[in-house]
Amino acid sequence: GMALSPSGDRLAVLQGQDNGIKILDTKSRTIHRVCKVPRGKPFKAQFVANGSKLIDSCGLGKVGTDRHSYKSHDVVVIDMESGALQPHVAGAEAAGAFMAVTPNEDVIAIAAPGGKVEIWNLADNEKLSELGGHKKDVEALMFSPDGTRLVSASYGESIRLWNTEDIQQPSLIKILDQGSTSIKIQHDYFRASFWRYRPVGVAFNAQGTYLA
Repeated sequence: GMALSPSGDRLAVLQGQDNGIKILDTKSRTIHRVCKVPRGKPFKAQFVANGSKLIDSCGLGKVGTDRHSYKSHDVVVIDMESGALQPHVAGAEAAGAFMAVTPNEDVIAIAAPGGKVEIWNLADNEKLSELGGHKKDVEALMFSPDGTRLVSASYGESIRLWNTEDIQQPSLIKILDQGSTSIKIQHDYFRASFWRYRPVGVAFNAQGTYLA
């Protein structure tokens, strides 16, 4: 897997075979740094909004032959300036591979087993809240540009829109299931269609009024 920084000057390349993450300078096309994760295999990575940190989900306990199949995931935060690894998110062994970070970079949403979503404070490794309701594992997460909404999508089951203005007590706004549905976000509406297949990602537009 790969992740491109918001400025486009850094490319993170995940190397599962040696538990490393290669950070490339896209302008000079040279290796800027190689970071080693303490355990697990780098699986999915995401830069924070200003590109100062890279958050990586590392697979633990391989199961089956599918290269994406792990019993659990460890979530680590890498400082791009120093290359130092911050303490992994507490309780991350119960987490899944899919995550989303708020625009102000202080909160992360992590997919957890049993269709749950855990909300963590990155600064002090504190679990702030837990969202439930999905019957199957969550495989796509995204915060709106202002951080006041979170979308979670599960494998072939449902899409949920959450109000995260109070991050310690998020509230469910709407559930999208079979068929097409309209949801009001702020002062606009968007339409979304439910699908029976695996979600590969969700994304808001820059104003947070439309969701794809």
